Order: sequence, then C-alpha cells, then structure tokens
Amino acid sequence: MPTVPSRFLDEIPAAHAEREERGPRPGPYARLGRERAQVQERSYVPEPEDYLDVDAEVRLPRPGAVVRHAHFGQGVVLKVAGTGAKARITVRFERFGDKQLMAEYARLEEIF
Repeated sequence: MPTVPSRFLDEIPAAHAEREERGPRPGPYARLGRERAQVQERSYVPEPEDYLDVDAEVRLPRPGAVVRHAHFGQGVVLKVAGTGAKARITVRFERFGDKQLMAEYARLEEIF
C-alpha cells in the first residue's frame, strides 16, 4: 500500500527538494491542492501605551475583596505585596486558581 506524502513537504523550498507529482491526496487535505495561502506577518507591534493607561491612578484592592479580571473572571484577593503600580496582587480565581498579578497591568475591577 503506498504511503501518503506529508503535508509539510510543501513548506520545503523547491530549490532544496525533488518532488514527484502525484494525484490529489486522499482525505481531508485533497481539496487544498498544491497552492497554499501565504501567511502575512503583522507589521503592527503594540506599544505599552496601547494597553496601559499610564495616567490612571492604580487603586489596590484590600485582601478579601471580590474583583473581576477581563480574562480570568471573578476572584478573591488573597494578598497584596508592595505599593503603587509595582505591587503584586495574589488573586484566587474561580476557574483559573491562584494568580499573581502586577497592579500596573492587572486592571482589576473591584466588585465589592
């Protein structure tokens, strides 16, 4: 029984490989054909100003406070170490467990 060539062979530059043309591949990749879309790299590189609110005052929640994070969801503050923007806040999230976040980046919303 003949083997099916790897779909990754198409990534090897033509100058470095000898190819035998065969019929379409069986299975889910048969419809793709030999032409593959070229992936465009993003030219945009985010700057800290894009995701930080540099003028905002950092409010530190107190231990025991219930907070909400955009990605991790709702959680309870266990510990706050340090002061200001560089403070590390340890939060126990319902679905993600304990996470240690820097106050400067966390953007925690205190619920109550």
